[in-house]
Amino acid sequence: MFDLERVEVSRGPQGTLWGRNSTGGALNFISKKPTFEPDGYVKLDGGSYDRRRIEGAIGGAILDERLAGRISFYDENQDGFGKNVFGGDSRRGKLEDQAFRAQLLAKLSENLDTLLTVHHREYKTEGVLARATRYGTRANGADQYGFIGTPGLTNANINGRAPLVTQEGISNRLNWQLGKLELTSITAFDDYRSRARGDTDGDGGPYDLQRSWAGVQRSKQISQELRLASPREDRWNWLAGFHYFREDASQSSASASLPNPYTANNFDRLGWDQKTTSYAFFGSNTFNFTDKLNLTSGLRWSSETKSINLLRRTSSNATFSNLNQWWNYSSVSSPLVTAAVQDEEKTWRDWSWDITPAYKVNDNLRVYFRYARGFLSGGFNGGANNQQAVGLVNPEYLTDYEVGLKSEWLDGRLNFNANAFYYDYKDIQTNVQFVFNNRYTSFRTNGAKGKVWGTEFELSALPLDNLRVNAALSRLHTEYTDFVTANRTDYTGDEFGRSPKYSLILGANYKIPLAGKNALVFDTNWNYRSPQWLSIDHTNKAFRMIHACWGRPVFLT
Repeated sequence: MFDLERVEVSRGPQGTLWGRNSTGGALNFISKKPTFEPDGYVKLDGGSYDRRRIEGAIGGAILDERLAGRISFYDENQDGFGKNVFGGDSRRGKLEDQAFRAQLLAKLSENLDTLLTVHHREYKTEGVLARATRYGTRANGADQYGFIGTPGLTNANINGRAPLVTQEGISNRLNWQLGKLELTSITAFDDYRSRARGDTDGDGGPYDLQRSWAGVQRSKQISQELRLASPREDRWNWLAGFHYFREDASQSSASASLPNPYTANNFDRLGWDQKTTSYAFFGSNTFNFTDKLNLTSGLRWSSETKSINLLRRTSSNATFSNLNQWWNYSSVSSPLVTAAVQDEEKTWRDWSWDITPAYKVNDNLRVYFRYARGFLSGGFNGGANNQQAVGLVNPEYLTDYEVGLKSEWLDGRLNFNANAFYYDYKDIQTNVQFVFNNRYTSFRTNGAKGKVWGTEFELSALPLDNLRVNAALSRLHTEYTDFVTANRTDYTGDEFGRSPKYSLILGANYKIPLAGKNALVFDTNWNYRSPQWLSIDHTNKAFRMIHACWGRPVFLT
């Protein structure tokens, strides 16, 4: 998310234009496009632990009125907060993040243009160190092997390998003006890969006790969208389209308790391949009955097929012939037991829609009502650690009722928006945890019903020419109205996980104009969340959270 033109926020289920899986809303990050005028910027940032970031872009015409380009880049580095004394001088918390985006805009004719985009990212981090400073009941905080950890997040013995993520892709957008109609084609391909080896001893000790390995996790995606749209200024304007999506995803991972000083060596290896193919036909239209009253409605029909091939094998007393390649099956000398296996394919098809009448009370105030239906497609439990956790998750359905207002006052110096909404869930998808054969198990399942209601208020104001303030407050109520799991645990009446009742945002910035177009800006931002449950079983709860930053001068030119 760099070199952005704007961010669009669409609340509630967006099943018509944004796809059936965006039941809670959609965030659309729109990057800056090439223009035929010279344009560019450079941004520098610095912080603790030698954190440094530089990003920028440059663009403009290559051939007058015919060809334009833009290149954007992002580079962030941080040295980390703790020294890793195992095998070198790496730092815990260290990260390297580099990305670039190249765009080429071609005006092929008066009515035809195309935008080609290529992007690449490489992200590497030494991770975050979490340590228990006292393990067990031995004196001086020693663990069962006599190791005494250093309090705080300083030196550690981490004998894994840093996670590495690479992502690259290419897309092409074509716009063709056909008289009053516009035909848009968007073709995209994306390739994501990650790998990591971890040290999960828990105390950062020098022993090679517990290891994790995530081989190459990969996702290859291809998509094609076609849209035909009428002019927005028409009294009746419409859009119709088709969308196709294909993904091939795979993952291999393993964990083990290595031999010395353990006598019982656990080994666990998981691998799966999953394919997804979906297509959809969609349309949306707006009819303006009068200058003040209009009605927007949309409809989408979707079909999605998913398949999975999963295998998990374990050993509770493994022996290894090659500890340097302990995660490979060929390195495990002892017999393995199949803990979970699944080879299944499933297709889901359904409709989603929205209806939104809106009325302009006056030049400053607009009110609306929204009735929408969305759904989150089904799937499989890719992390199943036993056969009981293997299963099929059915689609989740959501009906949304919402009323709201949007207003601008004092010549745009004061904006106030408010809304109230009610969500009616059926077959709601959620994660459930339970203990099976003395092992903690987490899997995704369906609850029968749930409901959510809430209100939101937003305010932004310009009380002085150089002072801008903003505030947002939300109230949320969540409840499972019918939810009994397969093992007869009843969650009916419980709150959803990660759903704070109250959220508050406050912010202000003051700009001091300098010579030319320069300015010095000071700002402050406060973010509050009330306590919330972190899981469905209400076994752990996050305390209220407050985040604040202030007094940050930014020099703009």
